[in-house]
Amino acid sequence: MDSNAFLARFGFDPEDFEAGASGPIRSDDGFVYEATELRKEDAECPFCRSAARVEVNKHYTATVRCCQSAGPADSLLVRRIVYRCRGCGRTFTLDLKGIAARRGISSMERNEMVADFSSHATFSEIGLRHHCSPMRCIQLFDEAFPLVRRLPLPRVLCIDEIHFSSQFDQKYCCVLLDFETGRVVDVVRSRQKAYLEEYFDAIPYGERARVKWLVSDMYDEYASVCRLFLPAATLAVDRFHVVVQLTNAINAIRTRVMRGWEKGTPEYNFMKSHWREFLRRGAEISPKWYANQRTGESVPYAEMVRRCTLLSRDLRECWDALQDLMKYTKVQSSYTEAVGEVTFISEKLMACQAEEARKAGQTYKRWKNGIAMGLSRNDLGLKLSNGKMECLNNRIKTIIKDAYGYRNFERFRKRALLILWGDVGR
Repeated sequence: MDSNAFLARFGFDPEDFEAGASGPIRSDDGFVYEATELRKEDAECPFCRSAARVEVNKHYTATVRCCQSAGPADSLLVRRIVYRCRGCGRTFTLDLKGIAARRGISSMERNEMVADFSSHATFSEIGLRHHCSPMRCIQLFDEAFPLVRRLPLPRVLCIDEIHFSSQFDQKYCCVLLDFETGRVVDVVRSRQKAYLEEYFDAIPYGERARVKWLVSDMYDEYASVCRLFLPAATLAVDRFHVVVQLTNAINAIRTRVMRGWEKGTPEYNFMKSHWREFLRRGAEISPKWYANQRTGESVPYAEMVRRCTLLSRDLRECWDALQDLMKYTKVQSSYTEAVGEVTFISEKLMACQAEEARKAGQTYKRWKNGIAMGLSRNDLGLKLSNGKMECLNNRIKTIIKDAYGYRNFERFRKRALLILWGDVGR
């Protein structure tokens, strides 16, 4: 390939250069092409905007890497011009088509690398693809994306946290999601009160007033954000976190009952190896049969769950409360009915002797209104939950894991937003 064809292939303007007489030279990585930058008679000083008093000051040789993805690393060895303005005395180098001043890669390759930042490839993988170091990729990322703006606050805003760092003030960052579109709105540095208040206080009042629903777990600071900064929003507690509150209590009670029972008995073995069956709806318990190797007796899983729950009054009452709660999460009742349902379950749990059950009941009582809002019908006709958020959190964890962690939060935030927004478009 001659030099002119090479220049055109990588986005350079052949009219800006004079091709070298020797032609391309083969190297270990690809081909090396030589060219000389041609003087522009109309060159203008970028400092004083003078064109009449610009002269050639000197030349320097620059190497510009020109490789396409998964292609050879060809290079352009170009003799560039340093101009001098006689008016202001400043020196400068012109940006040409396809190559910016003082850059070691072509504009085309730079654009390809910038596009790769929206993919799931790590900085190391992008650097390997484009024959440069991970640190150079990070520098280019910071140059290309000095600022990534958040999306506008949506009508239904989901909020949840994800583990980010071992640092105290950045242990859990906060993710905002548009429930209706599934697009991530932004990632906040921390879920701590001071960070959340500073973040939402900086958003214009009119934009905050457009939020009608805030869907969250039972974290006090989220309720505080809704009360202080979202004047038109109603808090709806995510039903998944409501159920988890009770399943955690059941697991703790089941473990205690199991440890107090004789080892090797069918009940002990079933509670130890089939604990997930205690966290299901009765109709969703596995239809399999449990075989007792000692006696040869085979019993349906549902019957084994019933036998085990009868070993402890607290376990039975918590399991019954879980069945009621799961039934309520499937049916969207009115707000008044939902309040009654939550009150019934909380009182039932607070009457138990097990501390775990009482704590769950007290939590339900304290968050009664938010839980009822999440379970009941709403004016939008939507079944509000943080299910999309839980899926999103797994994708963000993958981004962090693939990069072996991020030390710089702002760089992580920008990269995560670009990748997640790109996933929606793909």
